[in-house]
Amino acid sequence: MGTDVDFLVKLRDAACLIKDACEERLESLAPPGAGPSTSYDLNKIAWQSAEGSKGLYEKTAGDGSSDYKALLEDLKTHKGKMNVAGWFVWLFENGTTIGRKKCVSRLD
Repeated sequence: MGTDVDFLVKLRDAACLIKDACEERLESLAPPGAGPSTSYDLNKIAWQSAEGSKGLYEKTAGDGSSDYKALLEDLKTHKGKMNVAGWFVWLFENGTTIGRKKCVSRLD
């Protein structure tokens, strides 16, 4: 059973990397001004380390910054989960807490 889990983890991580590479390529091919307009910087949001049933992640309950508010709105338009700049980002059920986990390759 462990090998099935390891395989699925590697497959998930590879899919995340492929998706990010495709998004970057599509953005590079798009005409100026046609790409996604993210009005937030994930690094400017105050994140706290946490651990859940699927491992380590970071979360924020909102620091009131414009970056947090813009990310929250973007998440709501994406049904509460999305990939941004190499991060998987999701909205908790309470509607205000945001979690993030780095998409990391475990193929090595």
